Amino acid sequence: KDRSYIYVSPDGRSYGSGAKDDPVDIYTAVKSAAPGRTILLKGGTYALDKTVIVERGVNGTADAKIYMIADPEAATRPVLDFQGRCAGMILAGDYWYFQGFDVTNSANAQKGIQLSGKYNTMDNIMTYHNGNTGLQVSRYLTTDEFDMWPAYNLILNCTSYGNADAGYEDADGFAAKLTVGDGNVFDGCISYNNADDGWDLFAKVQSGSIGAVTIKNSVAYGNGYLEDGTNAGNGNGFKLGGDS
Repeated sequence: KDRSYIYVSPDGRSYGSGAKDDPVDIYTAVKSAAPGRTILLKGGTYALDKTVIVERGVNGTADAKIYMIADPEAATRPVLDFQGRCAGMILAGDYWYFQGFDVTNSANAQKGIQLSGKYNTMDNIMTYHNGNTGLQVSRYLTTDEFDMWPAYNLILNCTSYGNADAGYEDADGFAAKLTVGDGNVFDGCISYNNADDGWDLFAKVQSGSIGAVTIKNSVAYGNGYLEDGTNAGNGNGFKLGGDS
C-alpha cells in the first residue's frame, strides 16, 4: 500500500486534512497514526501545553513502521516546546521511527522524552533544557513486568544537554534505568551539561536487574555543571550499575 503522509505544523488545526497546505496539529496526527504512515513535521517552534502521547498498541510493524520525521523541505528544525507546562513526549508504541526534531522545556520534574515501547528508533533527536532527563527509556505503566519493559530500541545520533530539574537531583542527558528490557542501544550520542549524569543506567533491588544496554560511539562531558558553569550535581559521565 502507498505510504501516506500527514503534514503537521505549529499552527496546524485538528480539523485540517493533513495535506501539505492544510496541516493538522501534532496531537491529531498521532491519533491517526497507522502502519505505513509518515507524519511530517514542518519547521518552526510548536508551543505545546499537553504531553504528546503515543499510546501502547499504536504500533507500526517490522515491514511498515510509523514515521514521525522533520519535513525534508523545512528550513529549520521542528522544536516541540512544552513551555514548562507538562511532560514532553511519552512514546509507548512499537515500530516507530522518529527523526530530526527537538524537544525542550518540559515541566520541572517531568521528562523530555520517555521511550517505553519496543523496536523504535530515535534518530537525530535533540533534547535540551527539560525539567528532568532529556531522553529516558523506562516502562510505561508502574504495573508493567519485565516482558513489557521497553526493549530493542535504537537511540541514534541524538544529543541531550542542559537538562535540569529545580533541585538538581534527577535530570540526566540520557537514561535507561530502573525498568528497561533487553537490547536497547545508544549509538553516536552526545550528552553534556546536564544537572545529574550524562547516562544513567541505575537499577534498584526492588524492581530487579535491567536488560543489557549498549552504549557505543558516544560522548559525555561537563555533566554535573550547567552551561553557565553552575555546579549542579553528581556529574557522572556514564553511571552503570545500581544500588546493589
